[in-house]
Amino acid sequence: MKAQRYLGSPHSIKREIAQLQESKQYFLERASSITVPVDRIKVQTSTTADMVGDGVTNARSLDEEIDRLYSVLWKRENNIMKMIRHMHDVNYMQVLFKVYIRGKTIKQASQEMGRSYNFVLDVHKKALAEFDKRYSSFLHGKKKEVEENEIL
Repeated sequence: MKAQRYLGSPHSIKREIAQLQESKQYFLERASSITVPVDRIKVQTSTTADMVGDGVTNARSLDEEIDRLYSVLWKRENNIMKMIRHMHDVNYMQVLFKVYIRGKTIKQASQEMGRSYNFVLDVHKKALAEFDKRYSSFLHGKKKEVEENEIL
């Protein structure tokens, strides 16, 4: 995995969470919009699905997946922030933090930093190369976690 893909992974997780929340809302709306027939004949068994029960069950299942993804997201963002904080160039830290943690574009980051777009674009490219070099064994799957001595 390259640095840019790893650093951008929280945004992918956030998109997945948003999609799951949308699906959950769909199931809840579908379950709450069910009408019950009002006739005098009561039948014990039915071939129709339990839309309310299925909707609630599906929503609960999605809740569990959303909770799991929030946990992954929290750990990933904290790990990325720790890795960024230990870069040795202040400009690298600023650009990576603004783009990958705060979700800013390069243009927005350049405006906030009071620097030219081209300068920030160049810093971004160099910061990604340095990040990839510094955390290479982690990013390329040779290690499951970044060790403290690699961060410092």
